[in-house]
Amino acid sequence: MDDILSKEPGSMSKIKIELNDKGQPIGENYRKLSSVIGVQARKTLPLGCSDWRLVDGEKKITLWKEIKVLS
Repeated sequence: MDDILSKEPGSMSKIKIELNDKGQPIGENYRKLSSVIGVQARKTLPLGCSDWRLVDGEKKITLWKEIKVLS
C-alpha cells in the first residue's frame, strides 16, 4: 500500500486488468487497481460518504481524472 501512496502522478507502471463477463476486474492485478481507486477515493471524497450513488457527479469526474493521471 505504501508504494501506491508514494507514487507521483504518471509514475506508476501500467498493469493489465482482466475483466469477467460482467465487466468486473478479476485476476492477479485486481487488488492493485482496487488499492489505487481506494486511496484516491479517500483523498477526494468526504469521510461520511456511505453510498456511491449519493456522491456529487462532479466529484466522481474529478476522482476519475485523478485516477487516470496516476496511470
